[in-house]
Amino acid sequence: MLWSALTRCGGRRPPASDMGRFRTWMPVSANLFDYFDPLNYMDEEAYRHMWMTFFNMMFQGTLARIGAAICLFYSFWYGTYKQKFGLAVLFLVLTTCFAYFGSVARLFGLLGE
Repeated sequence: MLWSALTRCGGRRPPASDMGRFRTWMPVSANLFDYFDPLNYMDEEAYRHMWMTFFNMMFQGTLARIGAAICLFYSFWYGTYKQKFGLAVLFLVLTTCFAYFGSVARLFGLLGE
């Protein structure tokens, strides 16, 4: 769109009517950032509680065990069968995170009971 505006004018600056289209997206992007900012439509305590619930659910209990088992399977799969050692190490690190992050976070008091 910008290239067609420049080529119509022979490489000179296009008329102001063509440049008006490019200035209209700036307020839209500012509104987009406001739309995705969760603190605009929820208070800080609810936002913190939402993330604490997510981490409690993800790194404790059944979901952590399932995630660790899946990541361990993929670690062995990519390491032995596919011979992609970078992905194998990545999944091994994810297995370690799923297996031990909940305990370490509870030890430091980051996660709830």
